[in-house]
Amino acid sequence: MIYSWIETSLKWFIVVVIIDYITGVLKSIYTKKISSNIGYKGIIKKIGMISFIILFKVVDYLKIFDIDFSNMILIFFVSNEIISIMENLSAINLDLPLQIKKYFKKK
Repeated sequence: MIYSWIETSLKWFIVVVIIDYITGVLKSIYTKKISSNIGYKGIIKKIGMISFIILFKVVDYLKIFDIDFSNMILIFFVSNEIISIMENLSAINLDLPLQIKKYFKKK
């Protein structure tokens, strides 16, 4: 059971994390604010998120609580990564639909 979850949900989460990192690099190139220090901090943060999700998947597997914490955490982190991707794309002046663009200010 735990392995099938890791093979699906976590893989999709990792894909979103990679897309966020790539768009963050593109944003830093576009805005001429490239910093390896910021990049390292981003990687550490993303490894922490993945570790946190795996930890709570183990907690869910052990049935310590009646609530499925790992999926709630996963939904939160995926949502946060999608928002970050949109912010990065907006910062490089990518044409986004107006319904989406109005929610993201250029920094």
